[in-house]
Amino acid sequence: MVLYTLNCFSKLDDCTVKPYKVFHDLVSKSPKNLTDVAVLFDGQGESSLTPFPGSPYDERRVLVEPFRLANKITLTDTEGNTATNGRDIGDLTRIQGDWHNYLGEDESGKSMYRFFHIDAPINTNIVKEKIQIMRKGLAHKYFATFSYIEVDDNGNIKIYYRLVCTNNSKLCDSLEESRDKTFVTRTSKYRLDILLFEGKAEELDSPFEGLSHSQ
Repeated sequence: MVLYTLNCFSKLDDCTVKPYKVFHDLVSKSPKNLTDVAVLFDGQGESSLTPFPGSPYDERRVLVEPFRLANKITLTDTEGNTATNGRDIGDLTRIQGDWHNYLGEDESGKSMYRFFHIDAPINTNIVKEKIQIMRKGLAHKYFATFSYIEVDDNGNIKIYYRLVCTNNSKLCDSLEESRDKTFVTRTSKYRLDILLFEGKAEELDSPFEGLSHSQ
């Protein structure tokens, strides 16, 4: 509840309670019946067994590998927020990006590139379901979490939800043993990944919509 009230100091003011002639139905006694208040808000928050997206308990920082693509790929969440490498993101809805891979020089000394473009939807319901698998039973424990994007030289893209067991590697062991092996993979002693999205960027003969090589 959000309450509005007034303090009255008898040494300075006349604290005699006066009748409320207008809006008297909006004024009531406080929950402890100590003073008169106006109720500005009366509601109940939502509860969950897993951290809410974007909350301090589940800040999914975006990581991109290889790092040279850090600012080339953008994720969008259900709130319309966008994020590149190093930023936080919530439940995913879309991945977008444009980049090129350097191949070397041709016989005339001209630089050669492979150009890639992606603009694809992400199934948010599947993302949520898989993250629930990973997070089940961890509501009151602290783990760093990431949206980890992995891109190979051929434009194949995978997005993982990465959980880092910063304080308890044994818990990581138990998680890996109790979860679906097709979803969960161990990438190090302290990290578990769950695959959220898999796709392939379109390969183009030239930069997408006139993008320069520097972009």
